[in-house]
Amino acid sequence: MTENPVTRRAPAGLAALDAAALRRWMFRAREDLGRHRGAIDALNVYPVPDGDTGTNLHLTLDVGLRGFVETLVARARERDEVLGIVDGTAVMARATLYAARGNSGVILSQLVAGLAGAVAAVPDVEETGIDGALMASILEEADVRARRAVAQPVEGTILTVMRGAAQAARVAVEAGADLAGVVAAACDAARVVLAATPTQLAALARAGVVDAGGAGLVVVLDALRAQVEGVGGAERRGDGDGIGHADRSSWGAGPGSPHAPVHTSPAYEVMFLLDGVDDDGALRLRTRLSEIGDSVLVAGDVGLRTVHVHTDEPGLAVEAGVDVGRPYGVRIATLTEIDAACHAVGVGAVTASPDGGEAGDGSPRTGLGTVSPDDGVVAADALTAPPVTGTSEPTVAMEGTDASAATEATDATDAGEAPARRALGVVACVQAPRLVPLFEDHGAVVLADAPGRRVSPSQLVEAARSTTAGRVAVLPDDGDAVLAASAAVTIAQEEGIDLVIVPAAHLLQGLAALAVADLDDASSIEGMASAATAVRCGFVATATSAATTDAGPCTPGDALGVTDGRVTHVGGRTRTVAAALLRDLLGDGAEIVTIVDGAQGAGLGAAVAADLAEELDGVEVTLLDGGQAVYDVLIGVE
Repeated sequence: MTENPVTRRAPAGLAALDAAALRRWMFRAREDLGRHRGAIDALNVYPVPDGDTGTNLHLTLDVGLRGFVETLVARARERDEVLGIVDGTAVMARATLYAARGNSGVILSQLVAGLAGAVAAVPDVEETGIDGALMASILEEADVRARRAVAQPVEGTILTVMRGAAQAARVAVEAGADLAGVVAAACDAARVVLAATPTQLAALARAGVVDAGGAGLVVVLDALRAQVEGVGGAERRGDGDGIGHADRSSWGAGPGSPHAPVHTSPAYEVMFLLDGVDDDGALRLRTRLSEIGDSVLVAGDVGLRTVHVHTDEPGLAVEAGVDVGRPYGVRIATLTEIDAACHAVGVGAVTASPDGGEAGDGSPRTGLGTVSPDDGVVAADALTAPPVTGTSEPTVAMEGTDASAATEATDATDAGEAPARRALGVVACVQAPRLVPLFEDHGAVVLADAPGRRVSPSQLVEAARSTTAGRVAVLPDDGDAVLAASAAVTIAQEEGIDLVIVPAAHLLQGLAALAVADLDDASSIEGMASAATAVRCGFVATATSAATTDAGPCTPGDALGVTDGRVTHVGGRTRTVAAALLRDLLGDGAEIVTIVDGAQGAGLGAAVAADLAEELDGVEVTLLDGGQAVYDVLIGVE
């Protein structure tokens, strides 16, 4: 009988990883990203609170792993074999691609896709596990896929950190290192490359921070190192910082305003039922759950056992149940939501998805049984996840869609009438909540999108499907939405959906495109693209900390005018900066100006228009109340 690779320990750690060890790596990474996401979000090149790289990385892995756990539980219910290395990584790869949020999330999904692709090429990997040589191949494959996914790779980013780790891993293999040595070399190199990112990108140097995506990758690789070296959760968290205080301090004091970290520990309550588990199995389960949590209860007898635990690692808790039996009736609730509900009504509990109590997740709150992985320019055809056979497809949950349109379609179906099929459907990403009715009135299915609550590829695909149109145009509202849409194109193609991305990277470019859309003419996408690119855009936001920008130094409370990804104006008054930004955008031949007030900028657009009354003479000016967070005002000029 072939020895389980995880039981063979070299002095420095595991000799190889099997399927269970791989899963534990991913759950460790999810936990650590959740702990550090506020700090990573704060590594923002702009001193405004719109950085969400940490949130995107965490939610990509968290929601992706929920999809994986859903498949794991479904197979247990069907009495299928437990997922091995090849099938398990394939499921993870597909789920994380579905859940990818933002640039960093897309790159992370390609790391998992590289893992799946590399192990699938090794015929006996289930018996031998993943050793040092294969781990180096995994990192190299991840590097190739990540760069292939980005149309214009930029150094000084997560891509550079990924390549540094992969190259160091290969050098270690050639020097005869085992798995622990290879992983250690990759982690150490990643830290060195991360520290050097400000020398490669001027924006990072000005902000005094390292690349946020690269920092997130270091967290993921450190979780792998902890798994290989056999470091437990409590030991990793001994100083309150899963990667070490010294390491994180080298990230720099980011100018952004991070999310306040939530140190609820444990964070989740997990409950499920088991039958057919004897006393020995119950003891093993109780022992395992005690290692990863507290408030452990394994009650009942061989006929039926009730299981309960408070833990930071809900996936591992369910996996522990799978190791001894076949869990059902699985419920995962955040203890923060339970506490809030009890304070609000005095009794009761709230059943929620594993991310239910964490800020920035726009996915619906559901029990695990119905949980779904919804959530440079990406080249859509380069975003890959291996096809999964013999497993259930993850259910897609969509947030922020056009409820009235969905209701009408449902009503028509219930009445026995097929909903009218249009030639063209439109899915719009909208950061301004008060403009949702405007987009819906023009026939768009709307997805709420904002820093910290980015749309995911699966949300976009589900929204496209709901249009029932033969062709669907996607209107992104910023660069992160463009990346999610690019990943969605790949998924949509597999379902026979013709998804086309309109080149809109600003809310007002999307609105201009929608204004010329003809839902009865699929070819009107060309006109939509022309309308979007004809709009010059910018925004004004309030600085949350001191920084050096392209327009000079700023201090907390200063107004920043931003256009084309650069800070072009800094001043003490939002109104003055907004007027200067609009004046620059006007240029020659401006015909239409649209100004969208944010949640903190009510009346600002009207004041700016009054200040520039002479320059705006003969120009059509539209003032809108958008209610968007972070951005005091959005400006578009056609």
